[in-house]
Amino acid sequence: MKLQNINPATNQVFANVEVSSPEQISEAVMKAHQAQSPWQALGVKGRVEILQKLYNIFDSEKEKLGELVTKSMGMPASLRNMLDIEAGLHYFHGYLENAENYLKPEISFEGFLNQIEQSNILVDFDARTGHNHGTKFRMRQNCLPSLYRKATIVIS
Repeated sequence: MKLQNINPATNQVFANVEVSSPEQISEAVMKAHQAQSPWQALGVKGRVEILQKLYNIFDSEKEKLGELVTKSMGMPASLRNMLDIEAGLHYFHGYLENAENYLKPEISFEGFLNQIEQSNILVDFDARTGHNHGTKFRMRQNCLPSLYRKATIVIS
């Protein structure tokens, strides 16, 4: 069975996507479980190397990805905004650059308080409309390693 991807602005089909059967989904999940141990064995650096290659492919194809998003949303090409694609790539790259820090197991509460005292982490109380919209923390990127008990800076 195929799923039709229809441009809502034109009501025209621009792609047909194969729908997986329950058996195919079960097989894919089983293969994912089998791949998890070898993937983990690569370590963070090995996984980042592979994901960096994927990032490079997405980056080189961002114009085509933007066209697909435009068709899928039914948006005129003149209004297409590459910021969604660019923002996604920006975050992808940021996660790759900081993967080792993001995946560290032990966050130090003392390090967190120390960074607040040094004004590297700012507490943002959002009460612009008269009621609390939540408390947020904004952090300078270079202070991330100090939030962990053990940190090795691999990129500076």
